[in-house]
Amino acid sequence: ILNTQDNVDMINELKGLFHDSANVAKQNREGILGRTAGFDFYENTLLPSHTVGAGSGYLVNGANQTGSTLAVSTGTGALNKGDIITIAGVYRVHPETKQNTGKLQQFVVTANYAGGAGNISISPAITPTGAGQNVTASPANGAAITVAGTASTAHGLSLAFQKDAFVFATADLVKPNGVDFAAREVFDGISLRIVRDYDINNDNMPCRIDVLYGFKAVRPQLACRLAAN
Repeated sequence: ILNTQDNVDMINELKGLFHDSANVAKQNREGILGRTAGFDFYENTLLPSHTVGAGSGYLVNGANQTGSTLAVSTGTGALNKGDIITIAGVYRVHPETKQNTGKLQQFVVTANYAGGAGNISISPAITPTGAGQNVTASPANGAAITVAGTASTAHGLSLAFQKDAFVFATADLVKPNGVDFAAREVFDGISLRIVRDYDINNDNMPCRIDVLYGFKAVRPQLACRLAAN
C-alpha cells in the first residue's frame, strides 16, 4: 500500500521497464501500478507520516542484553515511538537457517523516550539464541546505536506485507426474536446484522445495522514500513 507521493514516484521509476500494454495504459492514464515485482500495488491517501526523533549519540550500556528493553548510556535528544534503530554488530539472521544475513537488525522504538541514559523499549525483542533467534549476538557494551532517517524530520510511510501478516475478523451477532424484522448476511467476509422494530413511545420504526469486528497483526514479521519523502 503506497502513499500518494510514493505511488507517483514508483510509476515514474518503473515507466522504462517491461510491462504488458494493459499495465502501461493503466500506469499512464490512471496512475495504477497493478502487479509488479511480485507485489499487488494499491494507493492510499490516508497513510500517516512519521517524524523522526532528535536522539543521537546513544551507546549500549552493558553487554549481553536480551528482550524488549535496551539499556543505553550517554546520547542526547528524544526518540519517538516508531523510530527505527540499529545497533553496531547486531545482525539479522535468516528466520529458518539462522545464518547471518550481513544486514543489521532493525528495531522499532515502541514508546516515546525522553532522552539521556535509561531503557529504550524496542521490538522485536533481542533474541540471540533458540528457535526464535533473530540476531547474531547480543549487543556489546558501548556499541553505537544509529537512528534511521533525518532527525526531527517528517517522512511519508507506505506498507509492504504478505497477506498472512494481519487478520480482520467479524462475528455473527444474534438475531433477536420478537421484533419486526431481523436478518444477518455475510458480504465480502464481513458479517452484518440488521434489526428493525416499532417504538411505541415515539411512534416510529428505528432500524440499526451492527458489525462486531477485531483486527490484529498476528505475524508482524511478514510486514514492513517503507519510509520515504
